[in-house]
Amino acid sequence: MKVESVLARTSLLAFLTSDRVQVAFARGRTRRTYRQINKTLIDLTSAITDNNAVSKTGSIPLPAAHALRKLGRDLALARRKRGISTSDMAARLFVSRDTLWRMERGDPTVALGTLATATFILKLHDRLANLAAPASDELALSLDERRLPQRIRRPRHEP
Repeated sequence: MKVESVLARTSLLAFLTSDRVQVAFARGRTRRTYRQINKTLIDLTSAITDNNAVSKTGSIPLPAAHALRKLGRDLALARRKRGISTSDMAARLFVSRDTLWRMERGDPTVALGTLATATFILKLHDRLANLAAPASDELALSLDERRLPQRIRRPRHEP
């Protein structure tokens, strides 16, 4: 069970067992009390939803998060060097300025298409196209070298 849901249930239980609520129920003021309970439930539910959204972004590996942050900073620097304002860049990307800021901070929830379009606008799309090119994949090249046979034998010809 997640910590947020335990805290929410504990807070709700504390609210329901508070003296104010118990006195209200005893006096017959249930309608107002139910409104308070519903408001508290809505507040707690929205808090739980917000916390779950944050936990989704923490699911990527730390080196990938650092790489996204660096990519965002580099894109922001390239945008500023070209003299493009945030509102102009957001308009060219067809996104809000908030989404542009999230992209420049390295938020992993920004769509890949938005990142690709940003590289195109900044004329960096050729680098993106060669990101996983087989010729520059050092790990794959070293694995291919290990798989090469030590010697090559002639096939036997049977008469």
